[in-house]
Amino acid sequence: MSGINIQPITHTVNKNNTKCKRKANLFKKSMELSKLCNQDIIVIIYDKELAKLHHYRSNEKFDLKQANAIIQKGNKKKSSGKKGAI
Repeated sequence: MSGINIQPITHTVNKNNTKCKRKANLFKKSMELSKLCNQDIIVIIYDKELAKLHHYRSNEKFDLKQANAIIQKGNKKKSSGKKGAI
């Protein structure tokens, strides 16, 4: 990314439009990845300005507790020297 200079958007209207479009695109890509590759996906976005969570789950049965358990399991494997997917 050496040629791209990314700066915070200062104009409120432009920032809100960009945030809305990119959030929708992120959720759309997550949905596509889930369907095409048979993956369980959770995407969580916290909007600091509105103090609001936005989320996408590819599977109603796959929740944050389950995802956290998988992450913890992966961290234990890393600390014991075994290679894992995470």
